[in-house]
Amino acid sequence: MSRETNKSLFFGAISGLTLGWTAKSLASRRVGFLDKLRRIDQRIYEDGRVRAEKIQQIKQDVHKKI
Repeated sequence: MSRETNKSLFFGAISGLTLGWTAKSLASRRVGFLDKLRRIDQRIYEDGRVRAEKIQQIKQDVHKKI
């Protein structure tokens, strides 16, 4: 093989490795970001549920006293 062919193959391989690594890195960050959003959403839902239960308990206590 000629020297130019070797250079082309080398740079092609390096470019492919770099592109693959970048794509994998971005995909893993995206998954991590989506998981973080799901955890935040779940935490907000749980906090709302707990507050609703507390409000319901207060309503029951008030109703019993009346």
